[in-house]
Amino acid sequence: MTYNYDQKLRYNCSSTTFKIIKLHTLTIKFTLYVIKYTPDVSDISWAMEGVVVVVSNGESIPLVQQRILDAGFENLIIIPMGADKVFLKATSDLDVRTILSGASDFFQSFFSSSVTWKID
Repeated sequence: MTYNYDQKLRYNCSSTTFKIIKLHTLTIKFTLYVIKYTPDVSDISWAMEGVVVVVSNGESIPLVQQRILDAGFENLIIIPMGADKVFLKATSDLDVRTILSGASDFFQSFFSSSVTWKID
């Protein structure tokens, strides 16, 4: 990629007009490297044990985390993913979907939808 940057250093000024004198043009060449992450089998199996949910009503994620802990769900990890999405994962041998369905009325007050992560 090549970008041109016009360095404007001097102005000829009169009462009504401005003229920009271009003294020189600087050309910068650079290469941009992008790191691409490729998950291994253990990453995929870890992610498939969790659920992506959307926090409803614009509630703050730390507040939702605290309310869930106060309700006694200490075996549930809540990982913010950005915006209003969080990733839920169980620390115990229980499946996170079992925990969510067992107390569905409680969790519906915080989360509007849930999606199980799967391989495309």
